Amino acid sequence: MADMNPQLRLFSDSYNDKGYSSTNHLSTALLQQSELLSPVVTHLYGSDKNFGSKNFPLSFVTEGLGNTRGIKTMEYRYPVIGRPKKSSRVAKSLYTAGQKPGVGHSEFKITFEDRWFHKSLTIISSSRTVARIKSNPVKVGTMWEYTCELVNPSSTAFCPLKDLQAGAKWGRMVATVGAEASRGVESRSYSPGMATNQLSLVRDSYSFRGNVQNKVMVIEIKADGKVYKFWSEWELYLRNLEFKEKCETLLWYSQYNKDESGEIHNIDEDSDEVVPLGAGVLQQIPNSSTYSFLTTKKLESIITDTFFNASDAQAVNVEIFSGTGGLREADRAMKAASSGFTLVDSKQIKGEGWNMMFGSYFSVYRHIDGHTVTFRHLPLMDGGVMADISDPHPIDGLPLESYNMYILDNSVYDGQKNIQYVYEIGREMIEFAVAGVKVPLGYPNTSFRATDRDASSIHWMKSQGIQIMKPTNCFKLFCDIS
Repeated sequence: MADMNPQLRLFSDSYNDKGYSSTNHLSTALLQQSELLSPVVTHLYGSDKNFGSKNFPLSFVTEGLGNTRGIKTMEYRYPVIGRPKKSSRVAKSLYTAGQKPGVGHSEFKITFEDRWFHKSLTIISSSRTVARIKSNPVKVGTMWEYTCELVNPSSTAFCPLKDLQAGAKWGRMVATVGAEASRGVESRSYSPGMATNQLSLVRDSYSFRGNVQNKVMVIEIKADGKVYKFWSEWELYLRNLEFKEKCETLLWYSQYNKDESGEIHNIDEDSDEVVPLGAGVLQQIPNSSTYSFLTTKKLESIITDTFFNASDAQAVNVEIFSGTGGLREADRAMKAASSGFTLVDSKQIKGEGWNMMFGSYFSVYRHIDGHTVTFRHLPLMDGGVMADISDPHPIDGLPLESYNMYILDNSVYDGQKNIQYVYEIGREMIEFAVAGVKVPLGYPNTSFRATDRDASSIHWMKSQGIQIMKPTNCFKLFCDIS
């Protein structure tokens, strides 16, 4: 996706990887200059009042609509702002042909170009290898070396060497921590420029120091119907959105990390507790296929199987989640199949004289048995972490992830939804502040402090999981065009 012409930027977005947001960060980002002509920030990638429901649809239709189940155990934006940084590139290969990094649950090293990742973070490669960072990065020359471990519970699994070659991209998901006694994780920030299954326990933190929270920005940032004047308010808003995106990402892409004997090999370094990770939507779906160019024949075959398995549903509701590329393919396929029909008048062409409009797009497919399937846009597949590290489509240039399609049966069976959001009772969502000299805005101000440091932080922790009761009713369709 194209960004602004670099010649038109006064200065670029800046990414703060120091762990704390501070007045030094603002000065480096040139956000304390005396005058600025533009009064608002340009949110290049979209922000409006429906941001949450549109961008986190799985969370919205489950957790957001109360389609949840609590369990007692862990098992069972106008200046310019661009796309958030979600990935880093390998700077140097540390392994040679024949080696098997990470085999037998051993630690292995990855050298990245920057220190955007941090300890406890779960990262994923473009080949979908999932690893967890065990320690803070160590600077080696101009590069940063990370100690990692695989999430895959198999003792024979190892990290493919192609994922460790210079230039290979890895994307960040969310920090995963032990079931008890975990510690807060580092935060990263950026500035505007001119389900057997188990739950995952996830955390995120926003840390700041000095007097940054009382710094009035030289610009007022309008986003989602609100106006932000203080820098810390804006960063806290971004952290909330990013945490929602990280959690949504984990619901889709998370990988189950118990081995065949029920042992978890990922250990929280701060507490020595195991780090549970539940299977996300994609790992739960056993059925998959590939396509280069979508056809209605391919759609009909897949949906026939889906509806056949859903024959006992009390209320059939099958949806296909995809990115912009997948929606285009669906539209092309249905238009190609309807080429023998005349799609004019109020269908394809509207208007008269010099005020004509061309364009009518298919988003619903009616199966031969009368059921309908609706295509839903999943923004994560266009701009999420997997899209960020995905190869480009050779024709349209969008990420290949944008062309994948995930067919979900969200029908009702025996009075309950097939897809359910699961959480541990008492740890649905916990938010708290650790106050230093300054108390974070919006939190009670008392004479007591948790630390004598001139630094404060806000923390979020929640247990979450997604469970598909009938995963065989769902399907994964991957685009393999080359």
